[in-house]
Amino acid sequence: MDFIFIYIGISVCFVILEKVFPQRKQELLRKGIFTDLLHFIFNGHYFGVWIYGLSIWFLTYFDNWVQTIGLKDLVYFNALSDLNIFIQFGIAFFILDFLRWCVHNLLHRVPFLWKFHKVHHSIETMDWIGSMRFHWAEIVFYKTLLYLPIAFLGFDNKIFFYLAGFDVFMGHFNHSNFRLDIGVLKYFFNSPQMHIWHHDYFGEKSFNKNFAINLSLWDWIFGTAFLPENRPPKRLAFNGIENFPKNFFTQHLFPFLKLK
Repeated sequence: MDFIFIYIGISVCFVILEKVFPQRKQELLRKGIFTDLLHFIFNGHYFGVWIYGLSIWFLTYFDNWVQTIGLKDLVYFNALSDLNIFIQFGIAFFILDFLRWCVHNLLHRVPFLWKFHKVHHSIETMDWIGSMRFHWAEIVFYKTLLYLPIAFLGFDNKIFFYLAGFDVFMGHFNHSNFRLDIGVLKYFFNSPQMHIWHHDYFGEKSFNKNFAINLSLWDWIFGTAFLPENRPPKRLAFNGIENFPKNFFTQHLFPFLKLK
């Protein structure tokens, strides 16, 4: 329940920030807003809470299973749970963020995964609520690849709660229509000015660029950063968006229909 209050509180803050300090002139009740509202409720509330609860259950089960088969002392680094909670957060944050950068890369480069990730890239107007437009199968794929190594390293379960709250903030921030120049920090943190190019429709130079979730440094290190100064893309989404479903329910069905 606490997470829901954090989720709603952060969302309200970005509604206000976009209204007071807009980067681009666009309407609050813009095209597709009601579809995104359903994504916001489903992905952030019902499905998000379910996944969080399932993850905690899995971590507990995994811990007991490793002890049962006698591998804990050999390969399971449970000592991390004894570290200061802030140190644990920092270590987990860097590990998870790099893994998500890698997974995000796969979502674009593997055709099967791209069919699901296209739901997120169907955004045609960028604002904070667009961060919640994604297919439920995508979060299952993400969590499977991300939580296993983190569970293996034996972090305190509370770390996942703190990371989830920070992820909501950064997801809203990176997709927001909020005017904020972060200066030289752009080489370390992701930002709305950088992430919007990841959604560029034309994408001759920006295609398969800016995979950063929280830390842009991975893109700068691996040569996938693209950040033109002082201008946004002319159009968002992808080629063929005209034929892509606009309805919340058909967006979730569409990838499965395309698999046939």
